[in-house]
Amino acid sequence: MQGYYANTSGTITCRKCRVGQFNNRSGAENCEDCPLGSSTSTEASVSCVACSPGFFAPRQGKEFCQPCEEGYFSNVSQKTECEPCQPGRYAEGKGNIQCIPCAPGSYSAKNASVSCKPCEEGYYSSVPEKTECDPCQAGRFAAGRGNIQCTACAQGSFTSQNASVNCTSCPEGKYANFSGAMECVNCSSGTYADQTGYSRCIPCGKGTFQNLTGATNCTSVPGWFSGSS
Repeated sequence: MQGYYANTSGTITCRKCRVGQFNNRSGAENCEDCPLGSSTSTEASVSCVACSPGFFAPRQGKEFCQPCEEGYFSNVSQKTECEPCQPGRYAEGKGNIQCIPCAPGSYSAKNASVSCKPCEEGYYSSVPEKTECDPCQAGRFAAGRGNIQCTACAQGSFTSQNASVNCTSCPEGKYANFSGAMECVNCSSGTYADQTGYSRCIPCGKGTFQNLTGATNCTSVPGWFSGSS
């Protein structure tokens, strides 16, 4: 009887082929192991079935096809092993038929990843499937994790370093009149900045002057008073 065997003389009943084996002949003395990448789902099988995508059978006669482990996948039938997800992709759970690209703002640097990591502060990724995040360039910053872009420093602030997590206010005597500044500029002569974070310098008022650049105040003109014409 197909699917059964009898390997001893005088046997009254035949025995079922176990899972992972088959017999398609009558009067067989033994069952055959299923080939690599295939198995059977029940006992007494007359043929083997190729493991479905997402499953594998690493050796002949394997009982049941096994699901691919986390971080691995198989996208075709009859696999003897699953493939690891490449960097920039991941697979969570078992039995995956494909890996998923890391979303913008995240990355995966190694094979067989089960998840992606968010970009650290000061870094970003604007496209999917990144294996590493890019540092924010000078003049820009990224606060918090998982950023898909960097933010330009506001007027009156700057950052001269890559991978900055914040911007610094321009010091007294300096200014930045555009967004994304990598450094602040000295106030020109005749102007001043007496506080931090200026986007423009203040002209010296009537009766005052300043010959130097980068000044924090203006100097009164000797002998000048408010009633002068």
